[in-house]
Amino acid sequence: MKTEISQELLISRLKQFRKEKGFTQAEMAEKIGIATVNYVKYECGKRTPSLPKLIEIAITLEKPLECFIYEDREKMKLTPEQVDHLRTLDSKQLCAILEQLRKLYQSQK
Repeated sequence: MKTEISQELLISRLKQFRKEKGFTQAEMAEKIGIATVNYVKYECGKRTPSLPKLIEIAITLEKPLECFIYEDREKMKLTPEQVDHLRTLDSKQLCAILEQLRKLYQSQK
């Protein structure tokens, strides 16, 4: 089952959270390893970040992934220790975390 994500919410949160951290679009692009033009496309709604790239964005901005896709999850924040720990995980571990998030979401439908 495919879950529809509000493009408007995603765009708004990308801009809001980036600005809260004081990053320019170019700085944000550099931090997540993409060209500035591609990051700008995320914030303009011309391109949607892949799930792994959205995870990188969430980690960089120290926000829970859910904040980008669910309206009522905005107040959730990761602690600096949690962010540091996420940065040490390999892709298999991150995939396992995402699977748990998907299961949680499905159980709340």
